[in-house]
Amino acid sequence: MTGARIVRLDGLRFLAALAVVMFHYAFRGPAVGVMPPLNLPGWFVGISQYGYLGVNLFFMISGFVIAWSAHERPALDFAAARLARLYPAHLAAMTLTFAITLQFGAPHFSADWLQYAGNLTMLAPLFGQEFMDGAYWSIVLELFFYAWV
Repeated sequence: MTGARIVRLDGLRFLAALAVVMFHYAFRGPAVGVMPPLNLPGWFVGISQYGYLGVNLFFMISGFVIAWSAHERPALDFAAARLARLYPAHLAAMTLTFAITLQFGAPHFSADWLQYAGNLTMLAPLFGQEFMDGAYWSIVLELFFYAWV
């Protein structure tokens, strides 16, 4: 531990996220036809098919860390700290996703300004908008978890 941080959990969260990336790029993307198959060894693709389990591990670790960070802290301080930590990265990622989708998305992906605006709220489905990218579904769950905490 360093201060109020368990450094090994950061490493474990990184490995969980890496497993999910491997799952999407080495296994799922080519399997469902949204990506061309990568020229990877069969053993690597075989291992990558289990990378989806990284989502569960990542959420378990994050749940612990979030609950720990909220302990004995006023609710408004917790909410402000979470928003300050998440929203700048969300804004940057959403803007980059939107720009890349506009430039290179066709024919598989599309986006428009209304969808972009809805996604900037972090709660796109509440505004009748689809997520800009399928990966953004988790932010809604995260926000509800923060409310519970």
